[in-house]
Amino acid sequence: MKTLEEHLQFANDCYTFAIRFVWEWQKRHPEMNRSELMRLTLLHYLLRKGPIEPPPTEPHPLEVEAAELAERVNSPEEMEVLRPKILAQVKEVYPATFAPQGNYPPGMSLRFDNPHYEFPGRWCYIHIYNALAPASMLADQEYMIRNFRYVMDEGEKEFGYDTLYTFTWLNSNPAWLRYFPQEWQEHLGYPFPGLVGNLSVLGQFLNAAGDLNHRNAEYLLTHGEPRFKRRASYCSFAAMREHLQKLETEK
Repeated sequence: MKTLEEHLQFANDCYTFAIRFVWEWQKRHPEMNRSELMRLTLLHYLLRKGPIEPPPTEPHPLEVEAAELAERVNSPEEMEVLRPKILAQVKEVYPATFAPQGNYPPGMSLRFDNPHYEFPGRWCYIHIYNALAPASMLADQEYMIRNFRYVMDEGEKEFGYDTLYTFTWLNSNPAWLRYFPQEWQEHLGYPFPGLVGNLSVLGQFLNAAGDLNHRNAEYLLTHGEPRFKRRASYCSFAAMREHLQKLETEK
């Protein structure tokens, strides 16, 4: 777990990135207002009162205040008035923000949803969270294989799932894609160039330790689009199991 000082540094970096993003993105997209853009930042993640999930039903009052302030002022410098309040809130909540993720099995970085009407009945929608922080889960092949087998075995047992699916920025990351068979690569959907206000895109702005990923943040500010575009994909459990077995034999 990060120390309070480390977490406060992240809070500073996160708020600075949010301000820079709002003003830079509006230059490229003048049709969007700054209050709307502020809601596409990591501010809601920073101000969470506990673990990432379940997500809050209402935005934090400081998130609302930041959005309203961004719309009202004329320069990014005027956003500084809110920084001390944000840092005070982060300090007050620490360390509750690092409590175990209740929706994930202990020590696991993948979990599956209950059946959802938007997807075929046998599709297993997976969610991702790095339970190995500050280490990278993607660098630990044995661990990742164990996670994938868990969601397939338990999803098959509980709901009769037979197809793996997710919609995430990781589907543009080679370090993630190496764990999937050709079938997954062939089914990769359109790379969505925009942003949404959740970790399916914003997760790329966090590094393995949960700090700001400066490389990806600067890429967004420079290029006006995320470095890793959110994409959907799916493949059969059978193809996935065969691929994971192949990865093991290639060690």
